[in-house]
Amino acid sequence: MLEKRCRVAGNIYTEMVEGIDVHVFDGRIFYTSDKAVWEYVNRLAEFNHYVNSPIANYHGMMNNLFCQ
Repeated sequence: MLEKRCRVAGNIYTEMVEGIDVHVFDGRIFYTSDKAVWEYVNRLAEFNHYVNSPIANYHGMMNNLFCQ
């Protein structure tokens, strides 16, 4: 992995602002289906549980974008 940002953690770098971790380069969602990758990154950082489930309104019909 090559990091081009000048800070450790690159685009996922955060700063503490009034007791809250704020993403300097906006928020990121990390996902992988590779168990070894998941175990590795969990040794380096603590992750919040988050499920990305976007919904779209298409001509008045609500659709979950992950449904087939």
